[in-house]
Amino acid sequence: MQKISLFNVHQNNLQIKVLTIPLKQLVVFVGPSGSGKSSLAIDTLLAEGQRRCIEALRASLHLDDKRIPRPKVDLIEGLPPTFGMRQDIGLRFGKYTTLADLLGIQTLLEHLFLDHGTLICPDTGEAMKAFTTIEAADYLLMHHKDSACHILSDIPFS
Repeated sequence: MQKISLFNVHQNNLQIKVLTIPLKQLVVFVGPSGSGKSSLAIDTLLAEGQRRCIEALRASLHLDDKRIPRPKVDLIEGLPPTFGMRQDIGLRFGKYTTLADLLGIQTLLEHLFLDHGTLICPDTGEAMKAFTTIEAADYLLMHHKDSACHILSDIPFS
């Protein structure tokens, strides 16, 4: 079973020695007001998942050196990258607004998938090769001899 394991959580009023939470299942935290539901879900799990994701991408995205503080827990195992948002943010969803847009992580996800992902051709289902600029121009000239096209590229100013 895939799971998240927490050991010695001391976040706010929450005191837990060992807790195991299954992954890929709906998990609901219930209890009276002040029992630590938000401390567990938001201040511990969400905060640590976001911190790990940002730390892993810090070098490739050239992020500043501001570190996100760790929650007060000895160890968390099996926690995937996490993103979350408050329910009362007061933003309106447009017709084409995505959750990544509202969370402000669209660019982060684009970098993640471009740097570490594999492009799959929707027609063949095969992995697509990344071309250099020269390879792309050669391919277009070889396979589309009688066609007109525009080739656009960023020009670095240094």
